[in-house]
Amino acid sequence: EIADGESLIGEKLIELNVIHHLLYAVGNSGYPDSQRQALKSLQVFIKKYLEVKELVELLVGDELFQKLKSSPSGISESLSLDDIDTLVGCLGQRVSFFSEYFHNNIHIYHFRDSFSSVVIKHI
Repeated sequence: EIADGESLIGEKLIELNVIHHLLYAVGNSGYPDSQRQALKSLQVFIKKYLEVKELVELLVGDELFQKLKSSPSGISESLSLDDIDTLVGCLGQRVSFFSEYFHNNIHIYHFRDSFSSVVIKHI
């Protein structure tokens, strides 16, 4: 509900890297209820913020991204072991959103474990 409500709160959560924790929770197969709740929250962020959609697609790939858009109730059964590894591994792939660019329609994703940045510009 927080992510779906006030935009400022959602943006602050994004800046605090909540997306990576949600991806990790979706991949945590030992807790199916937490998986469902995390996926519901993640879907809200994906729908509301284009930046999050692009980031998640970049991190997990197209096939897994399509699974993440499906119903949260069946997520436990639809994830393969490779999918789970990818989702859990996202926590180590933290990305910094630089807020000064966030509002100027220029989004820079900096992967902390590499020397490259991905710059996505929207017109």
